[in-house]
Amino acid sequence: MKPTHVFTILIVSCVISLLASGCNFGTKDNIVGPNNPPPGNGNGNPVDSTTVSYLNDVQPIFDAKCITCHGVLGGLNLTSFDKLMIGGNTGLVVTAGDGAGSLLVKRIDGTIPPQMPVGSSPLSNAEVLLIKTWIDEDASNN
Repeated sequence: MKPTHVFTILIVSCVISLLASGCNFGTKDNIVGPNNPPPGNGNGNPVDSTTVSYLNDVQPIFDAKCITCHGVLGGLNLTSFDKLMIGGNTGLVVTAGDGAGSLLVKRIDGTIPPQMPVGSSPLSNAEVLLIKTWIDEDASNN
């Protein structure tokens, strides 16, 4: 066989393999935009490594489990990003970029007692990890 025939057969074989494998070149399935948002379910449980959203992921946890006390009482107001970032009676509770070092995470994971929320079930490991990840990602108002 001539070398050009071998090369042609090799190229055709590669194209057939790609088509048979279901490649999706030219589709918009992997493009993130307003009509195709990144994966996530917006209720505090990201499904992949997308950036954690304060508004869609973190604030709903605070609303469901924290603001009964930390909206009116408790020395720390968790009803909004701005109020959270002011801190509480003990000072700042979020150190952007350092979730493990942030007082907020230490209180909700029980590293520093009392573990929050006091008098209720602790946040799930997934909820704590979500808040820690948001802080690790620089605690943006996103």
